[in-house]
Amino acid sequence: MKSRTVSIGGHAIPQSYRYNLKVSAIWGSSSSDVFVVGPEGTILHYEGTILHYDGSPSRMKKGASGLLGVWGSSSSDVFVVGDTGTILHYDGSVWEKMNIGTEVSIKGVWGSSFSDVFAVGSFGTILHYGYEPGVTGISIGSGNQGMTRDVVITGAHFTGTTAVSFDPGITVNSFAVDNSTRITTNISIAADAAVGDRDILVTTLAGTGTLAGGFTVEQAVPPPTLTGLDIGSGDQGMTLDIVITGTHFTGATAISFGSGISVNTFTIDGSTRIVTNISIAADATVGSRDILVTTLAGTGTLAGGFTVEQAVPPPTLTGLDIGSGEQGMTLDVVITGTHLTGTTAVSFGPGITVNSFTVDSSTRITTNISITADATVGSRDILVTTPAGTGTLAGGFIVEQAIPSPTVPVPAPAPAPAPATTPVPAPTPIPPGGGLSCGRSPGPQASGLGDLSLLLGIVLVCFGLIRFKRR
Repeated sequence: MKSRTVSIGGHAIPQSYRYNLKVSAIWGSSSSDVFVVGPEGTILHYEGTILHYDGSPSRMKKGASGLLGVWGSSSSDVFVVGDTGTILHYDGSVWEKMNIGTEVSIKGVWGSSFSDVFAVGSFGTILHYGYEPGVTGISIGSGNQGMTRDVVITGAHFTGTTAVSFDPGITVNSFAVDNSTRITTNISIAADAAVGDRDILVTTLAGTGTLAGGFTVEQAVPPPTLTGLDIGSGDQGMTLDIVITGTHFTGATAISFGSGISVNTFTIDGSTRIVTNISIAADATVGSRDILVTTLAGTGTLAGGFTVEQAVPPPTLTGLDIGSGEQGMTLDVVITGTHLTGTTAVSFGPGITVNSFTVDSSTRITTNISITADATVGSRDILVTTPAGTGTLAGGFIVEQAIPSPTVPVPAPAPAPAPATTPVPAPTPIPPGGGLSCGRSPGPQASGLGDLSLLLGIVLVCFGLIRFKRR
């Protein structure tokens, strides 16, 4: 028996392993992860401090099998090859024999990754092992006839991809394998490509993975057309909301108002309307701009659709034709100043409602205001706002205390006068044997006012006597 020392990494192999120990190949992922194989089926694994004897797993087949080559992509992915078509795979815990369908001697093994492994052997044998790619999804699932777009494919085992296909009518202009799970492609859909679903195919040396019906070709949509804007101009320095009208706006990806104008946001309300918010730079060149709307189908243009105008100073206020009003009043008040064109708001301060205003010119605004009955007495600032800013007339209007209306006393009605009465003289006694009798004329004594009274008395007496006699 020969006595010799065998070691790996300075660690001696146990005595029982030393008899007739032969090695044929070595591979390691690092200095602390080394695999050694021998022609008698020996496998040794050094893990930095411990040397494992993994025995002869190649003898799962009847008879001895020599191991001739070893390679791995990591400590948990190791391939060993040898005689009689032997290929073993180690997953970090156990060795398994792979069925390759031949018994020729496999003499060498190498790979670029765990899914791309080559083995060579006797009689010109070349074997390739790898996981077939799996396609699980794409970033964009459809496109219109005539489109060119970038599409990201996701899945597994993409390393070493040799071809990508979207089936007929779609050309893959380029593809880049970003990593084992992602491929970025650029495709063009023919203008006459048949509408419908397409299978996505990714091919590697290990095989082809398919995503059935993963992409859909849709009917071509015309590029957008622009017909108008609700606001056709703006001053330098302004920020505005502007509505664009037209057709085929669905899927718009970009809006442009030209140089010096930033499109802050845009919202696609429908296929015929886009609401934008824009800011015009303070130093934007004065003049017209083309409006552009871009969709996947192309770009529509409204030539000279918007005009940048010279910035207008904010308004200035110089006076009012009526400077005060009492609580409870409603008045027409004229404001004078400069740069009043485009006024959007007028304010007379708290307690005063601006019922209406009319911009007569750049120097005059006519307003109608109502002062509340309980408005605080005192001065108010007048404010006029335009897109260029707000002008103020400090203390320009005064609310005054309401003056009560004068009260006129109403005289009491005079008492009604008492009705006039005519005194009735007492009847003159008729002397006994006097010469007056009913039915006869009075004697010569009946004369003047006294006679009239006497006559009236006689008539009354006679009237009474006549009634008495009738009874």
